[in-house]
Amino acid sequence: MIRICVLLGLIILLIGCRSAESNQGASGTEPVSSLTQQESGTTEPDTALTLQASIAATAAWVSELEPFVATPTSTGATLQSPDVDGLSLSDLTGSCSLPAGYTLHERQTFCAAAPSAWISFNVDGGMAAALNTTPGQVLSISPDWAASTAECHLMIYTVAENHALDHLQERYRTYSERQDLTNLSSLSYRVIGEMIIPGFDWVAASGESGMILADDLTPTRFVHIGFSGSNCPLEELLPVLSTLRFNIVQ
Repeated sequence: MIRICVLLGLIILLIGCRSAESNQGASGTEPVSSLTQQESGTTEPDTALTLQASIAATAAWVSELEPFVATPTSTGATLQSPDVDGLSLSDLTGSCSLPAGYTLHERQTFCAAAPSAWISFNVDGGMAAALNTTPGQVLSISPDWAASTAECHLMIYTVAENHALDHLQERYRTYSERQDLTNLSSLSYRVIGEMIIPGFDWVAASGESGMILADDLTPTRFVHIGFSGSNCPLEELLPVLSTLRFNIVQ
């Protein structure tokens, strides 16, 4: 009789243990959301949700992007030798001419003359640093017909490096990634009045257009010339660009 009671007790104990294990598997399993938080790199619920939302938003943005299709005359941002003659920027030395009705703008490394009605802007240290130059080596100017720099703006500056081609190729790469451009020319030598300067031009869907030019002046310095706007034709800027002169010690 005692043996029967002991056996019954063992059976009841085993049944109770199995029941407890079964209940723990149903109610003690870690939720899926907790695993997701760990995969997100954090165990904080708010942070995990923020990371997940950021990843989802980025994925959605990338899926909506369409590859930019430009219409360059060549496929690469390389620079072919010029097939025309002209003055290089390094040839433009000496004093700037000052036509009647023009104002002389002198900078540390160059000078240019522009109609007196044109507006010249101060360039602060922050903007100059972003251009890898200094305020005294930048000319930022807009024609009198432009209501703002968005309509027409011309910027000229020099940089204490001799990597004009690298500079142009980097700018070209940046513009080739823009989704709003309808045209992007090849990187090639451009005839600007009597000058021949490496560069490229572009047109945006908004109607804005522009050109970026750059060339080495000496083994230690190059110049950047850029203009853009909704109403900024090159022919209107030529009288100013033709007055450019550089005074740089080798």
